[in-house]
Amino acid sequence: MKKILFSVLLTLGLLSSGSVVYAQNNLIDALPPYKLGVVAGINASSFSHSDFDGKFGFHVGVNALFDASELIQNSYVRTQLLFQRKGARVDNDVKFRTCYLELPVRFGYAYALNNDWTFLGETGPYFALGLGGRVRWEDLNGDKHDEKFFTNEYLGNDDPNNFDMGWGLHFGAIFQQHHELTIGWDWGFINMNDSYEQNRNFMVSYGYYF
Repeated sequence: MKKILFSVLLTLGLLSSGSVVYAQNNLIDALPPYKLGVVAGINASSFSHSDFDGKFGFHVGVNALFDASELIQNSYVRTQLLFQRKGARVDNDVKFRTCYLELPVRFGYAYALNNDWTFLGETGPYFALGLGGRVRWEDLNGDKHDEKFFTNEYLGNDDPNNFDMGWGLHFGAIFQQHHELTIGWDWGFINMNDSYEQNRNFMVSYGYYF
């Protein structure tokens, strides 16, 4: 009986150690020294002031993952260069559209579930430069207005800030080595002007690695 029990425990130990080795090897396959690709997706963005509602936009750009396992096992660094279309609205009366060139840098951890799926979790800052945008509204006389976002006085500031930075928290998965799905939230720290505070953005992305 003792021999049988010992044999069962030994077999289980070998299987579990084999699974660990398999997961680590799979992780190396899923995250080589670097992966380069493209990414695109949709945004649901708003401004932090409570008067604003969300507005849909999009993002598109290039994407890179760098293995950082020498620092922390199973870790990586992601950087992207994105064109972001964000914005907000006040009911349906006032609509804001902003365009940014954005550079996120996030540190993450990867967990290989099996040969096809590797799950990711990451966090880090982003830096963005406002490229332009529009604000559209209708006054009490029924006249429609269309102004540049970063320059018009309607925003309550003669010189709105077109630089933004903030922090993001993102989760996702790489599957079949080339495809990636992620969701994430970004919180801006910089006031765009005196009245409308910071950017808020929820993102859903699809990426493809070459």
